[in-house]
Amino acid sequence: MIQAISPEFKNRGIVKNNLESKFENNVRSKDIEEVWYGKYGVDERTKVILSQPVTIVNKVGRHGLDYSVSPYQVDEQSYVRKYAQSINTLSFLKSLDFEKEIIVNENAAELLEAKLRSRSWTASPILLSGNIDCYHPVERKLKITRSLLELFLKYKHPVRVETKSALILRDMDLLAELAKHNLVSVAIAVNTLNNDLHKAMEPRISSPKKRMQIVKMLASKSIPVTVSVPSIIPGLNDEGIFTLVKVAAEHGAKNIQAQVVGLNSEVTDLFKTWARKSFPYRWRKILRRVSSMHKNNFTTSEYGARMRSNGNYVDMIRQQFTMAKKTYNMDVEIFEYNRSLYDGTPNPQMSLF
Repeated sequence: MIQAISPEFKNRGIVKNNLESKFENNVRSKDIEEVWYGKYGVDERTKVILSQPVTIVNKVGRHGLDYSVSPYQVDEQSYVRKYAQSINTLSFLKSLDFEKEIIVNENAAELLEAKLRSRSWTASPILLSGNIDCYHPVERKLKITRSLLELFLKYKHPVRVETKSALILRDMDLLAELAKHNLVSVAIAVNTLNNDLHKAMEPRISSPKKRMQIVKMLASKSIPVTVSVPSIIPGLNDEGIFTLVKVAAEHGAKNIQAQVVGLNSEVTDLFKTWARKSFPYRWRKILRRVSSMHKNNFTTSEYGARMRSNGNYVDMIRQQFTMAKKTYNMDVEIFEYNRSLYDGTPNPQMSLF
C-alpha cells in the first residue's frame, strides 16, 4: 500500500492531500513548512510517499553482497527511478532529483525482523542502502535506518552501510557495538577531493573534506571504513587517484573501492548534456574516453556489457588504484564479516537497550 502525502500549493494558500489531517488541527498555510519539517526533516517541496511493502530484503549484486535493504526509495513512476541502475553509478545526475520525491518504507524494521527470525534464513551480509541513501534527510526524523541497525545488533547479523551523509555519525553507538563483533563495515562515497569538480558532480551534497572527516571519526571508534568511488570518469576525476587514496589512508580508511562510469542508452543523452554544460573546455575528451571504454558504442543497453568497461583508459585507472593502494598500505587487509553469531534469535545481552 502506497500513500502520497505531499502538500501542494496554489499561492501558498490552498493545501491539498488532506495535510491538516496528518498533523495538528487547523494548520495555517504559513505554518506548513515548519510542520512539514518537524514531521519529516525536509521542507514542503519534497514529496513524501508512505509505503507498506510486502518484502524488504532484496537480491543485489554489489561488493560481493547478495542482499540489500532499502528504508527509502525513489518513486517508481519518477524519471529518476526509470534510470535507476545507471544513475546509481552517475551520482552527479541524481543528487537533485532524489530530493523531490521519496518513498518511505514504513514497515521496513518489521519486515527485516521477520526475515531475520525466519528458519530458512542463513547469515548473509546485507547492504543497507539501495537506489537512494539510507541517510536521506528524512532519516533525521523518521529514524528507520537506526531501527534497522538496532535489529542487526539484536540478531548479531552482518551488515554493510553505504552513505554520503554525516548523519551516520548519530548512530556511532550502534555501529561501534556491531564493530566489536565484526558485524559491520561502512562505505563513505567520495568521487573527488577537488571542491570545484565536486560541485559539478554532486551539487548540494556534503563536501569531500566533510566526508573524509566522517571517515576519520568512524575509524576512531574502530569501525571498519571503506572509501567508495562510485563514478570514475576518464578525463575528469581519474587524475586525482593517488591523492584520493593517500588522504583516505591518512583518515583511517581500511580500503578503497572504485567503479568506472557505465552508461546505457537511456542516460547517455543526460550524460552528454551534463558534460557539455559543466565542462565546456574538456567535454569532448571526456566523451571520447568514456566511449572508448565500450568499443566506441555509447548506446549499448546490455547491462553486463555496460558494466564490463575495458580498454587502455580502464587499464590505466585500475593500475593507478593498485599502485596507490600498495603505496599507502591499503591492500593488506580484507574485511571478513562474522557470520557465526547469528542464529535467528534475539540476543538481549548485545543490545544497547
